[in-house]
Amino acid sequence: MGIAEKIVDLMYAPIAGANFPTVAWSTASRRIDRERPDKLAHGDPRGDVGLRRALHAYLARACGISCDPDQLLVVSGSQQALDLCARLLLDPGDRVFVESPGYRLAHQVFASQWARLLGVDIDEHGLRTDDLRRCAAPLLPMSLLRTSFRWGPS
Repeated sequence: MGIAEKIVDLMYAPIAGANFPTVAWSTASRRIDRERPDKLAHGDPRGDVGLRRALHAYLARACGISCDPDQLLVVSGSQQALDLCARLLLDPGDRVFVESPGYRLAHQVFASQWARLLGVDIDEHGLRTDDLRRCAAPLLPMSLLRTSFRWGPS
Protein backbone atom coordinates (compact mmCIF):
# COMPACT_ATOMS: atom_id res chain seq x y z
CA MET A 1 0.00 0.00 0.00
CA GLY A 2 1.41 3.39 -0.99
CA ILE A 3 1.47 6.50 1.18
CA ALA A 4 -1.40 8.10 -0.76
CA GLU A 5 -3.66 5.15 0.09
CA LYS A 6 -2.99 5.58 3.86
CA ILE A 7 -4.01 9.25 3.99
CA VAL A 8 -7.37 9.96 5.60
CA ASP A 9 -8.92 13.31 4.73
CA LEU A 10 -10.20 14.86 7.99
CA MET A 11 -11.07 18.21 6.43
CA TYR A 12 -14.38 19.64 7.68
CA ALA A 13 -17.08 19.42 5.06
CA PRO A 14 -20.78 18.67 4.90
CA ILE A 15 -21.65 15.00 4.84
CA ALA A 16 -22.50 13.63 1.44
CA GLY A 17 -26.27 13.30 1.16
CA ALA A 18 -26.07 9.74 -0.12
CA ASN A 19 -24.17 8.71 3.04
CA PHE A 20 -26.54 10.32 5.52
CA PRO A 21 -29.02 7.90 7.20
CA THR A 22 -32.07 10.03 6.34
CA VAL A 23 -34.72 7.41 7.12
CA ALA A 24 -33.19 6.49 10.49
CA TRP A 25 -32.76 10.18 11.37
CA SER A 26 -36.37 11.01 10.48
CA THR A 27 -37.70 8.04 12.44
CA ALA A 28 -35.68 8.94 15.54
CA SER A 29 -36.62 12.61 15.26
CA ARG A 30 -40.36 11.84 15.04
CA ARG A 31 -40.09 9.50 18.02
CA ILE A 32 -38.41 12.18 20.15
CA ASP A 33 -41.01 14.75 19.07
CA ARG A 34 -43.77 12.36 20.10
CA GLU A 35 -42.33 10.87 23.30
CA ARG A 36 -40.15 13.62 24.80
CA PRO A 37 -40.88 17.02 23.29
CA ASP A 38 -39.55 18.77 26.41
CA LYS A 39 -36.02 17.57 25.59
CA LEU A 40 -36.00 19.66 22.41
CA ALA A 41 -37.54 22.77 23.96
CA HIS A 42 -35.53 25.68 25.28
CA GLY A 43 -35.48 25.81 29.05
CA ASP A 44 -35.51 28.80 31.33
CA PRO A 45 -32.83 31.22 30.05
CA ARG A 46 -31.77 31.84 33.66
CA GLY A 47 -30.77 28.19 34.02
CA ASP A 48 -32.41 25.03 35.30
CA VAL A 49 -34.74 25.85 38.19
CA GLY A 50 -33.57 22.80 40.17
CA LEU A 51 -29.97 23.95 39.90
CA ARG A 52 -30.91 27.50 40.91
CA ARG A 53 -32.76 26.16 43.97
CA ALA A 54 -29.73 24.08 44.95
CA LEU A 55 -27.46 27.10 44.52
CA HIS A 56 -29.87 29.18 46.59
CA ALA A 57 -29.72 26.65 49.44
CA TYR A 58 -25.93 26.44 49.24
CA LEU A 59 -25.46 30.23 49.19
CA ALA A 60 -27.73 30.62 52.22
CA ARG A 61 -26.07 27.82 54.19
CA ALA A 62 -22.39 28.29 53.28
CA CYS A 63 -22.18 32.03 52.62
CA GLY A 64 -25.09 33.58 54.50
CA ILE A 65 -26.43 35.12 51.28
CA SER A 66 -30.16 35.74 51.33
CA CYS A 67 -31.69 35.68 47.87
CA ASP A 68 -34.45 34.07 45.88
CA PRO A 69 -33.73 31.38 43.24
CA ASP A 70 -35.38 33.71 40.71
CA GLN A 71 -32.56 36.20 41.36
CA LEU A 72 -29.90 33.71 40.31
CA LEU A 73 -28.58 33.39 36.78
CA VAL A 74 -26.61 30.33 35.72
CA VAL A 75 -24.03 31.00 33.01
CA SER A 76 -21.76 28.71 31.04
CA GLY A 77 -18.56 30.06 32.59
CA SER A 78 -16.60 33.06 33.77
CA GLN A 79 -16.32 34.53 30.28
CA GLN A 80 -20.08 34.61 29.80
CA ALA A 81 -20.56 36.15 33.25
CA LEU A 82 -17.96 38.84 32.59
CA ASP A 83 -19.43 39.57 29.16
CA LEU A 84 -22.94 39.98 30.61
CA CYS A 85 -21.64 42.29 33.34
CA ALA A 86 -19.66 44.38 30.88
CA ARG A 87 -22.61 44.73 28.50
CA LEU A 88 -25.02 45.65 31.29
CA LEU A 89 -22.85 47.88 33.45
CA LEU A 90 -20.34 49.65 31.21
CA ASP A 91 -20.64 52.48 28.76
CA PRO A 92 -17.91 53.30 26.23
CA GLY A 93 -15.11 55.19 27.97
CA ASP A 94 -15.94 53.93 31.48
CA ARG A 95 -12.84 53.24 33.55
CA VAL A 96 -12.19 49.74 34.84
CA PHE A 97 -9.28 49.02 37.14
CA VAL A 98 -7.81 45.60 36.40
CA GLU A 99 -5.03 43.63 38.00
CA SER A 100 -1.74 43.86 36.11
CA PRO A 101 -0.75 41.26 35.31
CA GLY A 102 -4.24 39.86 35.34
CA TYR A 103 -6.81 37.72 33.61
CA ARG A 104 -6.28 38.72 29.98
CA LEU A 105 -9.56 37.29 28.73
CA ALA A 106 -11.43 39.53 31.17
CA HIS A 107 -9.42 42.50 29.94
CA GLN A 108 -10.47 41.63 26.38
CA VAL A 109 -14.14 41.49 27.40
CA PHE A 110 -14.01 44.96 28.94
CA ALA A 111 -12.01 46.36 26.05
CA SER A 112 -14.63 45.00 23.64
CA GLN A 113 -17.14 47.32 25.36
CA TRP A 114 -14.75 50.25 24.82
CA ALA A 115 -13.87 50.54 28.50
CA ARG A 116 -10.63 52.26 29.51
CA LEU A 117 -8.52 49.69 31.35
CA LEU A 118 -6.28 50.98 34.12
CA GLY A 119 -3.72 48.44 35.37
CA VAL A 120 -3.11 48.07 39.10
CA ASP A 121 -0.06 46.14 40.28
CA ILE A 122 -0.34 42.91 42.25
CA ASP A 123 2.13 41.12 44.48
CA GLU A 124 2.24 37.83 46.40
CA HIS A 125 -0.64 39.05 48.59
CA GLY A 126 -2.86 40.15 45.74
CA LEU A 127 -3.98 43.60 44.67
CA ARG A 128 -1.63 46.36 45.82
CA THR A 129 -3.98 48.88 47.40
CA ASP A 130 -1.19 51.47 47.56
CA ASP A 131 -0.89 51.19 43.77
CA LEU A 132 -4.66 51.42 43.50
CA ARG A 133 -4.55 54.77 45.29
CA ARG A 134 -1.74 55.94 43.00
CA CYS A 135 -3.65 54.88 39.88
CA ALA A 136 -6.90 56.38 41.08
CA ALA A 137 -5.64 59.90 41.58
CA PRO A 138 -7.22 61.98 40.14
CA LEU A 139 -9.61 59.49 38.48
CA LEU A 140 -12.31 57.54 40.18
CA PRO A 141 -12.87 54.14 38.60
CA MET A 142 -16.23 53.13 37.30
CA SER A 143 -15.46 49.49 38.11
CA LEU A 144 -12.78 47.27 39.60
CA LEU A 145 -12.16 43.70 38.51
CA ARG A 146 -10.41 41.70 41.15
CA THR A 147 -9.75 37.99 40.80
CA SER A 148 -8.96 35.92 43.84
CA PHE A 149 -5.84 33.81 43.73
CA ARG A 150 -7.93 30.99 45.13
CA TRP A 151 -11.03 31.35 42.97
CA GLY A 152 -9.65 33.01 39.83
CA PRO A 153 -10.71 31.71 36.43
CA SER A 154 -8.44 29.14 34.88
